[in-house]
Amino acid sequence: MVDTIGEIMSSSVVTCNVDNTIQEASRIMRDKFISCLVVLKNKVPAGILTERDIVYRLVTKNLDSTKILVKEVMSSPLKTVNPDENVYYASRMMITNHIKKLPVVKNKKLVGIITQTDLTNYFADQRKDFILDNLRKSIKAAYPV
Repeated sequence: MVDTIGEIMSSSVVTCNVDNTIQEASRIMRDKFISCLVVLKNKVPAGILTERDIVYRLVTKNLDSTKILVKEVMSSPLKTVNPDENVYYASRMMITNHIKKLPVVKNKKLVGIITQTDLTNYFADQRKDFILDNLRKSIKAAYPV
């Protein structure tokens, strides 16, 4: 059976507001040891801010992080996925759109986030279970009781 995104996503998502400065957002990321923030506008997901966004759109242009707002640097429009979709759908969406983090939204409400690491761990566990099941079957067939 294929699991849903809701079963493997992280439901704890750190956010910021579109009107935060990049410096404020960067401090949140540093303090929480995370590489992205989901950006909210009026409590609705509007974009995502990643370390890469900050480097490519701010640092390399030598801009002042105390004056530039998140909405000027974030990636938007936001790609999202529903928690009821299966993990293969999320994987395909990430590959197709060249993204590593995918916010999970239900009825315009942020309910989680799924990352490449989450999917890698999921598929590794699936493969391990498949191998162990087949190994058990082989042993049982070779040494019937």
